[in-house]
Amino acid sequence: MMKKIYYCKVLLFILFVTIAVPSESVFAQINDDIDHGVEGEATITYQFDSSETEDAKGWIADSLNKGEEYIQEQIAKTDDPDKLEILNKALQASRNVNVNDMFKENEDGSSEVKVPLPNAQVTIDG
Repeated sequence: MMKKIYYCKVLLFILFVTIAVPSESVFAQINDDIDHGVEGEATITYQFDSSETEDAKGWIADSLNKGEEYIQEQIAKTDDPDKLEILNKALQASRNVNVNDMFKENEDGSSEVKVPLPNAQVTIDG
């Protein structure tokens, strides 16, 4: 149970990083199969104009650094091997993020970042 709580806290931090940028839209690619229902992948796409791209990259990089500092503080405070394992995995995952690779830059200088929403449930009425 404790593993899930710490894992959720790390995921919430990552989600916080992705939702605090200026504009977003939700997209879902779905396959309609009458026998098996609808399935697919949902993502949020954040779009930035050319004047916002560098600021957004800096903000995300700063957020990752603050998250890593928090994780390192938690590592220093615990002797729980399960918690340490999760925290170390989260720290390694954060260190593997290349902010520039997150952005797809367009010819006009604008850019976008697509963030998958694993385990998202989409309900369509009507």
